[in-house]
Amino acid sequence: AGEPPPPHCKKMAAIIDLLTDMMDDEQVREELLKDGSLLNVILQAPVDVSVDPLLLASSLECLTLIIDRASKHSRDKIVRQVQVHFNLMVDNQVLSLIQRAKFKELYKVCDMHLMWSEHTEDAMDKIKLACQPPDYSGCTNYLAHNVLIATVNFLNVFTLLASESTLCDRISKQLDKQGRDILLFQLLEVPSTQVHEVAVRSLGNVEIAQLDKNEMDKLVNMLDPNLISREEDLLGSVIVRLQTILDARGEAADVFRMEYAKRVLHQTFQVLTSNAERQTYGNKEETRQKLEL
Repeated sequence: AGEPPPPHCKKMAAIIDLLTDMMDDEQVREELLKDGSLLNVILQAPVDVSVDPLLLASSLECLTLIIDRASKHSRDKIVRQVQVHFNLMVDNQVLSLIQRAKFKELYKVCDMHLMWSEHTEDAMDKIKLACQPPDYSGCTNYLAHNVLIATVNFLNVFTLLASESTLCDRISKQLDKQGRDILLFQLLEVPSTQVHEVAVRSLGNVEIAQLDKNEMDKLVNMLDPNLISREEDLLGSVIVRLQTILDARGEAADVFRMEYAKRVLHQTFQVLTSNAERQTYGNKEETRQKLEL
């Protein structure tokens, strides 16, 4: 249990991160991807080392950028290759990695990475005494947060592109059947504002008819004035998502308005009142957050 993660994983993840930054430039991206060999390497990287979390996060971030920025001409070819590699239409090897059972295994490796990177005298003792991996609510390791964020963004890209690509639309609808929205709500248990933000943002792309009453309650309950000064960005995302639902058309939206409109307005008013009364004492960052909300 005290064995360190493979040393090359961190280096490979750093290389992929660098490539991702480079591919922000269209000409560089086209040159790097033109023969398909780099895409194969990025797809294979996390699998080659039994899904190391650092490599997984870096690879998914890179793939998200590649799919999002691809031209319409090349996108379906790339998406088809990604879909087949990760079996997205059947057992979805990416989605399953962050579901509770498998995510606990990833979390163990995240802890190992963090412990071995500390270089302190008691690092070995920490490794030996490491407790069982926690549930989502106890997930405090920022490396694990990075895995969750990268995975959610990767899965969300297919929904974002559904109107432009028939294949992306098919994958997005299959994600609905595989329980993506349920998982997104479960990720709201993770003690990380960044994870909450990407989860809520992704929920903004889920059809309202696909959300059940418990999920709606959870979303509305996130309008909590007590989060002021701690999670303003999250509150802003929740308000935007609820506004979208209130403005939507259709039977599901009508039901939501009848059952939740007054409650949403009341809790939004409380949040905005608390934000207006908040004292920032000249702190520039807190003032920015207050104004943005």
